[in-house]
Amino acid sequence: MYVYEVTPCRVIERNLEVEQQIFNTYLHTIKMINFDYEIIVSTEKIEFNTIQTILEKNSYLTCNDKQKRLINNYKEYLNSFPAKSKIYKKKFYIVFKDIDNRKQREIEEMDKILNSIGIRIRKITEEGELFKLLYEMINEIRGELSYENREYISK
Repeated sequence: MYVYEVTPCRVIERNLEVEQQIFNTYLHTIKMINFDYEIIVSTEKIEFNTIQTILEKNSYLTCNDKQKRLINNYKEYLNSFPAKSKIYKKKFYIVFKDIDNRKQREIEEMDKILNSIGIRIRKITEEGELFKLLYEMINEIRGELSYENREYISK
């Protein structure tokens, strides 16, 4: 079994046309995989105060005026929501089983295409990280962990 963490690209400064191109490329790339896989979407609730602290720290540490402006705009955007306690962090994973050389080449090609549009794919190789992910998935299914939502999509 091979597990890849997928980090989406930022679309905060992109126009609708560019967002649509990124989405279409992603969709086309996923459809070109000719073997079984699962996509896991994990949604974890994050406290509003934690986000505010992270944004304050990043705003303070950056010297780039454009980044500071983006961070401040995002803080204002978050403050405009009435339900400040409901902020979520999503994680995406693609799980492949029984990988041979042909499938490995397809995964590498998918990685190149997605990297070209800003989507990063990282193979989880560290045993502890993989164990933690599987532990969380199993215990959440049993109802022992409190993730808000985790979706499993199989092809």
